[in-house]
Amino acid sequence: MPAAASEERSALASPPRKAPSMRCRRDQSCGSGPSALSAGRDPDMPATASAAAAKTRLQPVMAPFSCDGRPPPPNPSTLLARTVPDDLDETQALGEVTVLPPGRAVAPVGRTGPGYTAPFMPSHEPRLSAAAREMRFSAIRRMSALIERPGIISFAPGQPSPETFPVEAFRQILDEVVEKESAGAFQYILTRGLGDLLTAVGEYAAAKGMRARPAELMLTEGSQQGLDLVSRVLLDPADVVLVELPSYIGATSAFRASRARMVGVRLDEEGLDLDDLRRRYRAESAEGRRVKFLYVVPSFQNPSGISHSVARRRGLLEAAQELDLLVVEDDPYGDLYFEGDPLPTLKSMDEGGRVLYLSSFSKILAPGLRTAFLLGPEEIVAKIEIAKQSANLCGSGLDQRVILACLRRGLIEEQKARIRPYYRSKRDAMLAALEAEMPAGMRWTRPGGGLFVWVTLPEGMDAEQLLEAAVAEGVAYVAGGSFFVDGSGANTMRLTFAREDVPTIREGVKRLARAVKARRASPERVSGRAYPSPDG
Repeated sequence: MPAAASEERSALASPPRKAPSMRCRRDQSCGSGPSALSAGRDPDMPATASAAAAKTRLQPVMAPFSCDGRPPPPNPSTLLARTVPDDLDETQALGEVTVLPPGRAVAPVGRTGPGYTAPFMPSHEPRLSAAAREMRFSAIRRMSALIERPGIISFAPGQPSPETFPVEAFRQILDEVVEKESAGAFQYILTRGLGDLLTAVGEYAAAKGMRARPAELMLTEGSQQGLDLVSRVLLDPADVVLVELPSYIGATSAFRASRARMVGVRLDEEGLDLDDLRRRYRAESAEGRRVKFLYVVPSFQNPSGISHSVARRRGLLEAAQELDLLVVEDDPYGDLYFEGDPLPTLKSMDEGGRVLYLSSFSKILAPGLRTAFLLGPEEIVAKIEIAKQSANLCGSGLDQRVILACLRRGLIEEQKARIRPYYRSKRDAMLAALEAEMPAGMRWTRPGGGLFVWVTLPEGMDAEQLLEAAVAEGVAYVAGGSFFVDGSGANTMRLTFAREDVPTIREGVKRLARAVKARRASPERVSGRAYPSPDG
């Protein structure tokens, strides 16, 4: 074996050796005074070079993880050193990291030192598309590693409770589908969806006052895919999408991936502020920008829980006619109403063909059955079908056969009747606990359905900064700033009552109240202003 090869193999097989000056542990500083890592620069670089290394700055937030919440591998010696993204702190995940300027060649962790020649490892970031470079992980999913710790009462995940899933009915249906259709149940289906299910969904929509011809209806793998396809079909870079303030983060992520410009429109207790809608539309148009559509969740909105009144819905459609505006209506929660009659969908009220409607069965049956649907203008739906062909060719024939059986057996209507009181009792428990435990100066919504309560902290208090104290108390939530496209909302948070049982909801609100009270009493300052005193 050549000496050079032997030396390299020996180096790779030997225990990792620490480079003396390029790596810092979390509990150490490199040099006197503040840690060079905490200052956001390579400790071996002069201060004048720190600006060039801005991309390597480590922010004190949670470690990276996969979309299902799994943490990264714990052994740093098996991982390649990387430049660190702006929004991830790898010191929390790996204990130690090698920090280099963007684009500089890096060596495997522990493989530097005399006698070792590191292979050149180029940065691949320049190969990414402009759209990919703007992509960000969902703030909610990035929190999973933090909020799923044992003992944490979590008001964070916007998921239906698994206690509501009709598992036994699913088991029976699956057995029957496989017995009847055998291998055919696992074959490809049409891109638009299983024919019998399309017919059944058309009847289901018609019962809600939404009549559609077959060419105006198609199935998607969850409403999130529908939003992605709508974005791909309707948006060019720099096109304007009007969204609610706050707005569903999955939608804004899809629009951002299409490089759209998002402009927020205020919400109040009655729904969308129509004067603000007209003002925002006209301001964008006056600047020569194209406003492609308005995106709304009019019933029990995620994240705020707010519903548009019938009068406000009517006014919204009138404004859309006046402004020649397409409306994308997202309706995952409309069937989860707790009092009175269901509110009409915008689509059912639309007489001008201006509403593209999306809904799913995830909150009624179970989100693991990835089947949703959209209704809209034929020209748009035809292009969405073509876009779907390139995205995933077709949906799951097995999932769609299960949904079809649920519709035919009346299981979906049975589920609605069963889960409404289930979630209503949890909502009532959360609202009562907030009333009993929270200090003066706090505000929250009182939703008539859905899964969420929206809390507003006193002015000057930051919900993201409060989260660390809340987790220390044993409770988690989603900070509200991520739901605002205009950078506002720092003093807001989203709480869900879907996951925890009633006693746990009460205890969780107590813990959250303790964190809020302690934070308000602290001398720390936010945005140059002291927190309001506990007296309000």
